[in-house]
Amino acid sequence: MNEMTTPTLAPFAALRSRMDRLFDEMTRDFPSPSLRATEFLPEAELSEADQAFNLKLELPGIDEKDIKITTEDRTITISGEKRKSREGGNGGRFESEFSYGAFSRSFTAPFAIDPEKVEARFLNGVLTITMTKPADYVGKQRQIQIRH
Repeated sequence: MNEMTTPTLAPFAALRSRMDRLFDEMTRDFPSPSLRATEFLPEAELSEADQAFNLKLELPGIDEKDIKITTEDRTITISGEKRKSREGGNGGRFESEFSYGAFSRSFTAPFAIDPEKVEARFLNGVLTITMTKPADYVGKQRQIQIRH
């Protein structure tokens, strides 16, 4: 064999193909291991305006009635559940890559949250929560010096 010729990988490709087919046949009736049926953690975005903090959570596929918002001192907690609905069925195979399950996210504000000054809106799968800052709130931003 000269230096420019590489050995053929055909026997290994054929073996891999057979192994893949065998594995597919063995796991045909099992859900894919990549499915995360009970994992759901909504993405969040926090921003500060002059008079309030705004918190947004992406909650696609969740009904408003399945969302709960609570406050305690400086903490706001959003919890709920993305329920799984099986469509199609008819006794055939069913696979889904959607994430389902209960979730809970808590965020700490730099002030005690007054529940009377919290507003929540839910539109197009996005929950927007506005927490009005107390009148006496002064941000405590301070620059930190880097030591060498």
